[in-house]
Order: sequence, then structure tokens, then C-alpha cells
Amino acid sequence: PPPQRIVVQGDDASVKGSYVFNRVFEESFGQESIFNATAKPYVQDFLTGTNITIFAYGQTGTGKTYTIAGPEEDPGIVSRSLHDIFQGMPADKEL
Repeated sequence: PPPQRIVVQGDDASVKGSYVFNRVFEESFGQESIFNATAKPYVQDFLTGTNITIFAYGQTGTGKTYTIAGPEEDPGIVSRSLHDIFQGMPADKEL
């Protein structure tokens, strides 16, 4: 999707800030949806030799750890990435 602009308005309708994001997820998006939209496309690149970095940045308490690690019953980006990496590696490849 194209970049999304978020405009923050004051009580008097004045613009307090304007921010552009590559992607904004609503609260209804689950761990799997976020993984599929953000990290999954890079797993294949990693398997073909591209260096990949997953980086979470933001204010304290906004869900970075939950999104990256997730609980055991609903794993986050790292667990899902590792699963796909090991599934995508040839069985005869040495680690």
C-alpha cells in the first residue's frame, strides 16, 4: 500500500503534527497479519543470502516487545521468521 499520512489536530482544529508512515495497522490486525505484511517478504531474501534486520522503534508501552516476541500461543515476528527460515532451508544444508 502507499504511504499513509496521520494528521494530529488540536481542539481548535489546528494541525499539531503531520506524520507519514509506510504502513499503519489497526488494532484489529493480529500477529500473523502483521508478520505477513512486514517480515515474511524478507524471509525468502534472507534464504538467498541477503542480510536482514528487523528493528522495532517507538514509545514505551506501545507493543514493540509483543509484536516482536509475542506470547507462546500467538508468536511474534521473530518466532514466525525463524519458523519460516527453518522450513525454507534445504534439509541437506549445514548450519
